[in-house]
Amino acid sequence: MHLVLSDCVAQYNTVAPQKHFAVAGLGVASACAFILKRFQLAPGADSRQGGPAFNATIYEVALVVMSAYLAYLVSETLALSGIVTLFFTGICHAHYSYYSVTKEAAITLKRLFEFAAFLSEMFVFAYLGLQVSHTSSFSSFFHLLFCFCVIFFSAYFACYVL
Repeated sequence: MHLVLSDCVAQYNTVAPQKHFAVAGLGVASACAFILKRFQLAPGADSRQGGPAFNATIYEVALVVMSAYLAYLVSETLALSGIVTLFFTGICHAHYSYYSVTKEAAITLKRLFEFAAFLSEMFVFAYLGLQVSHTSSFSSFFHLLFCFCVIFFSAYFACYVL
């Protein structure tokens, strides 16, 4: 009986902290989605085209990005994993916040995160490529190949966006 109880306690100790990651991420993202939903009902929100006095798109994009950073900071302050919290925050933003923003802000957010994903992939593969080049005898060839790939993929992405 004691062995079974200690196994249950060990399982709880490994699973229970993971719930805190989800609660921190989902809490911040849900609050952001609520604010964005109420933001559309704010005074001046009927002029959604973004006149000189009120441009909702900028504020909505900034709120979504800053709330993801806030979830990371809350998680790190509570000695939790910030990366896992960002994962849950992203899931909640994809389900709730994305549909609470205006159409212009949704397009901007989609393109912003596509660009961030592209940059992340480029840096990861560049780092891996540089690590391979340091272990081989063709280091100058790999450096030239890396420079060519950075220029080529940057030009490709610029053409894709435009």
